[in-house]
Amino acid sequence: MDRVKGDCIDGYTSLHKAVFHSDVDKLKALLDAKGEMEQVECGRPYPDRLQAKWIKVPFDVNARCILKQTALILCVRQHYEEKTAGKGDIMCKMLLEAGAKVLDDEGRQIRDDYGDGILHLAAMATQSNGAGILKMLVEKVKETVTNPADLTEVISESDGNFKNTPLHWITLNGDVEAAKYFIEHGARLGKKNKLKEKVIDYCKKYEHPKLLVMVEAEEERRAAKRAP
Repeated sequence: MDRVKGDCIDGYTSLHKAVFHSDVDKLKALLDAKGEMEQVECGRPYPDRLQAKWIKVPFDVNARCILKQTALILCVRQHYEEKTAGKGDIMCKMLLEAGAKVLDDEGRQIRDDYGDGILHLAAMATQSNGAGILKMLVEKVKETVTNPADLTEVISESDGNFKNTPLHWITLNGDVEAAKYFIEHGARLGKKNKLKEKVIDYCKKYEHPKLLVMVEAEEERRAAKRAP
């Protein structure tokens, strides 16, 4: 079986599969059950045949597949449009309430096998998903990261490939609501990506005048605050 194909990726749990298919009812049933059924080998009654049975395995909302993606990572990185519009917000809320993690044990964003953090992936998808999922994730982070300076660092982490911060991706997509939210929560504006581009450079590069005005005003405000 292909290790990366549809919902057959190695390590996909029933939670992953429910999210992959945007099946809100299935996801709710799994989360309510706090467990899932798995088929396992239990004997060899015949030389060429296996006897199997279904058992309930331990519930782990943060289980990772071979790509190091949790069900929450899979949820926030998908694009929800037309028939699935809004389902991402619903599933994200359900997973967070069930204990899905945004941060690892060291207080940094949980990342997939490609080096992208959970906020980066959600930011990449804002063009179709809007700001709702990102806001939920940051609000979850704020439950444990209460120091504003520490929060700034978490939401300003660079991804593993382009070295973009979540705000770079938000700016690329032109999402004013998400950008305003991140700026208000202290996201760094001067951090450069792999090509030495700052957020303001993305405003110009991708022609988002509203964001440009917003970023310029915030840069001036922060400069004035730092002045003696």
